[in-house]
Amino acid sequence: MAELVESVVKAARVLRSFEPHTGAMTVRQISARTGIPRSTCHALCTTLVEVRLLEALPEGGYRLGPATAWLGAQVFERTGLVEAATPAMHTLARSAGAHVDLSQYVHKGWMVFLHHIGDPRIRASNRVGSRIPAHECAEGRAALSQFEALDIRDIVIRASGDLGAPGVQDPAAYDQLLRALSEARSRGYVAMDRSGTMLRTVAAPLRDPDGATVGALSVSMSRQAVTPSRVAALGETLRAACHETSQRLAARSR
Repeated sequence: MAELVESVVKAARVLRSFEPHTGAMTVRQISARTGIPRSTCHALCTTLVEVRLLEALPEGGYRLGPATAWLGAQVFERTGLVEAATPAMHTLARSAGAHVDLSQYVHKGWMVFLHHIGDPRIRASNRVGSRIPAHECAEGRAALSQFEALDIRDIVIRASGDLGAPGVQDPAAYDQLLRALSEARSRGYVAMDRSGTMLRTVAAPLRDPDGATVGALSVSMSRQAVTPSRVAALGETLRAACHETSQRLAARSR
């Protein structure tokens, strides 16, 4: 194994300590989250500001800098998901009269939101680049429904241990999650209320040309507008949109 450069490892730990719910942090807070001494954290943060991976705030503290967005965008662009899904997303937004989200399943059981089309008032609830533990949102459950039960358990445990993300600690709640995922697998889509909003989301899994689950397409609208029959219709429409997107991904990879 190649020898690791310790300063680079520590800088990566500093960057990974930032989460959507934390926003800006002081050196003291970064040190507490990473276990890196404050003097070292200060030196690392100063260097990361110079290369625009962090941004120093006038009132004190740091937040992720613009270079992280540029780098992240290149990673997600490489998958081709946004390009492949955009035509189907526009069709969904028109036909369903709803807000449409594209999200990608990433390592350790998280969903990252990549692209939005539709109502800008709903868009604010899931900003591009925001991360949510897969088992806590409809999009993530749509993706998880395609995994085996043992894999799901490992995924939830990893998400729970990644920087304090909440997990399913109650055995009864975990069993309920597995039942919900089994039902979603049979139907081909998931419907659930979006936490902290008056919205209901219906989501279906996206697969790459090899059949691996890579993300989800979803539509969100007011809970009052989503009747059981509407859920079923949206679910089938989403499945067709996901199939179209998968075909576009396959054509792109040829």
